[in-house]
Amino acid sequence: MAGAGKPGPPGDEARKKVIIDTDPGIDDAMAIFVALRSPELEVLGLTTTFGNVHTALATRNALHLLEAVGRTDIPVAEGSHVTIKVSSTPTHLFFFIHREVNITISAVELDPSFPKKIGQIIILGGAYSVNGNVNPAAEANIFGDPDAADIVFTCGADILAVGLNVTHQVVLTDADREKLEQCDSKYARYLCKIMGIYFDYHKDAYFIKGFYILVTVSCKESRIFRRVYLHDPTTLIAAVNPSLLTYTEGIVRVQTVGITRGLTVFDNTKKRYAEVTPWTGKSTVKVAVTVDAPAVVELMMQRLIRQLVFIISLKSRTLSLSLDIAKLGLQSMAAAVPRKKLIIDTDPGIDDAMAIFVALRSPELEVLGLTTTFGNVHTPLATRNALHLVRSILFLPLETVGRTDVPVAEGSHVPIKKATKIRIASSCHGSDGLGNQNFPAPVTKPVGQSAAAFLVEQATLHPGQVTVVALGPLTNLAQALELDPSFAKKIRQIVILGGTYSVNGNINPAAESNLNDWHGLADADREKLEQSDSKYARYLGKILRHYFDYHRDVYLRKGVYLHDPTALLAAVDPSLMTYTEGVVRVQTVGITKGLTVFNHTKKRYAAITAWSGLPTVKIAVTVDAPAVVEMMMQRLTTDD
Repeated sequence: MAGAGKPGPPGDEARKKVIIDTDPGIDDAMAIFVALRSPELEVLGLTTTFGNVHTALATRNALHLLEAVGRTDIPVAEGSHVTIKVSSTPTHLFFFIHREVNITISAVELDPSFPKKIGQIIILGGAYSVNGNVNPAAEANIFGDPDAADIVFTCGADILAVGLNVTHQVVLTDADREKLEQCDSKYARYLCKIMGIYFDYHKDAYFIKGFYILVTVSCKESRIFRRVYLHDPTTLIAAVNPSLLTYTEGIVRVQTVGITRGLTVFDNTKKRYAEVTPWTGKSTVKVAVTVDAPAVVELMMQRLIRQLVFIISLKSRTLSLSLDIAKLGLQSMAAAVPRKKLIIDTDPGIDDAMAIFVALRSPELEVLGLTTTFGNVHTPLATRNALHLVRSILFLPLETVGRTDVPVAEGSHVPIKKATKIRIASSCHGSDGLGNQNFPAPVTKPVGQSAAAFLVEQATLHPGQVTVVALGPLTNLAQALELDPSFAKKIRQIVILGGTYSVNGNINPAAESNLNDWHGLADADREKLEQSDSKYARYLGKILRHYFDYHRDVYLRKGVYLHDPTALLAAVDPSLMTYTEGVVRVQTVGITKGLTVFNHTKKRYAAITAWSGLPTVKIAVTVDAPAVVEMMMQRLTTDD
């Protein structure tokens, strides 16, 4: 990637004409000063909005900044005092920066052709594959007026979005601040006066390793804060030298209601979704994904100090936010160790069938039963398929693992909020859920109790011993919790196949169907299953053809994802994956309904959020994919 260039002053005809829509704001002040010191830019004016402060004070601050450095020739236009939906009066005034509300008013109300007339809109806003800074879901600028942001992102203009995933890589250190304090530049001296509170804020809000150093004095430990994020300057420098960042292109939509209000969901996949989604047909934008952080800081410092002689160390500039992920280190259970008691909550489903077979072929597991739910198919068909899988095909194998039968309990036919539309994945798994094989109906019936009652009964009979592997929507588990509030304490563990963490969903760009990188089964693996003498393998060979066809048409892949088997093997051998811990919430309304938002940061948010005080869960973040495929194949191709 290119470093910070040192171009000579371009002619007027070559300078990029810039308007800065701002809410000053300490780092806004830094960005404005960098713009004024950049010969590549001609600043046509400043427009003000609410965010860090109310709009009236933002206007006063903008005028003051220009007066402080002798640039009163630059006009300031005061912008909107309220969000585009006036009922949402801005009251969160702690860490907001630029808003899209002025752009929205211009584009929609004053001149519908505005998006075509503007050269480019560079937005500081959004959090792409990282947590927000207002709450775990939302970045401050987008949160301030999500309706306006959604209009801007889809207006058709040439848009470049710079989010927290990029700006959190660019930091200013104490050493940089000292350089600013020691120079003769009026820009630098002014910034040093106002920067103290910004350093203090980061010390209090971001309790993150690397943001401070520990100093021991008289046996007492204290923290000296040394870094701040450069959100606004980084965004401004994207206009000065775009080559300092890399970009990807896709469609951004903004959630405007619910606990994830202000969330940006970026669809840059090539997946052909089965249905029209809120992203379908919308105009694309560019989203910054990486940044040459040392070069950004160097360029900013050059412009503010008027010196070009700084030596920048990559090690001192980049801020690592990598998680300290601990591998659980649990090994496969030996035969002498008591088997793990397991209930599979399932919606068979071709890959459900694979997971069920792997469970039945795993000596580490004692399968107490299956509970059924809707998902790949409606619940009655899920029950029929579950009975078919464990009765018609597997009676003899069940005897070999110490069970004469595996009970099947039918679960809920509808979501816990009954008005919610059920989505069935027949295009993926076939109309019968098992690859359109149309197997005969099983002769046996499910047990007389509901799935929720069965779950509660088994958890009560075996307190602290039962693991539930949930391969479909979580309705049965929610009903078990309603039936017995102590269920969560009685259960040993719940392994959930669900959610998309830092990737797009498989229903639409926001949502995963139950609420994976390629852990796939290849054509060569399918051939091995078809040629095997194992009844398990031969059965799967029949139903997998439809599943392979679906992946070829939808994902353009010669292979299939192993969603359910991977989740099942997390119960067999957790050491195949690594994990991180945090709080997960699920959006239940709006265009991002079904979205999982995972808060794993140490940030102290200014206000209580929908994540505050809730219990944490472990999220799998990496997987030994070859080992997963190898274990699955070994279990399925070895017959009794």
